[in-house]
Formats: sequence, structure tokens, C-alpha cells
Amino acid sequence: MSFIVETQRTLQVSNVDDYRLTWLEAFLIDRKAGGVAVGTLRFYRQKIKLFSDYCDALAVKQISQITPSFLRQYLLYLEESGHNAGGRHAAFRLLRAFFLWYEDEVEPE
Repeated sequence: MSFIVETQRTLQVSNVDDYRLTWLEAFLIDRKAGGVAVGTLRFYRQKIKLFSDYCDALAVKQISQITPSFLRQYLLYLEESGHNAGGRHAAFRLLRAFFLWYEDEVEPE
């Protein structure tokens, strides 16, 4: 399956699997293998589940469906559903870490 990865730095076409859940789980495995603390991994799982549930509610199954606008809408959703500024920032940091990691993973050699 081909998809376009759009970032501020590049626009590229890749032939990797684009399924959101596959990549989110791969991210968690990478972090666990990297030796993050148990509490950090638990935090990652909680925040990823919250984001994944939001994606499911809007039928977003592919990474390529996630746009900057979609991410901003997610952060607004967190605010509207009672998450404080610290919780929203934590969610943002996790998503930033995930997408930076993802970009490195799909980047052609």
C-alpha cells in the first residue's frame, strides 16, 4: 500500500503498511526495548489508547489519515472533555515523540 508522508521537511511516497494500530504497537515495543521505565511505558499505553479510541470514533484507521488539523482537533477534544493543560501537553509530547519516531522508521535509506 502506498501513501504520502507529509512533514514540514519532506513530502515522500512510501510502500510500507499504513495501519495505525500496527505502528502504535511498534512504537510501544521500540520504547520497551529501549528500556523506558515501567511507569513511562504505562503512561504511553494510556495516552496511546486514548488517542486510538478517538481515531476509532472518527474511523481513522491509517496513519496517512492523521493530519496536523486532525491532531489539533484531538487536543481540542481533550480540552473539551476535561483534561487540564498539563494532561493535554503530555498527550502532545507523546504524539510528537511517536510521529518523530514514525518518520525515522519509514524514511527511505
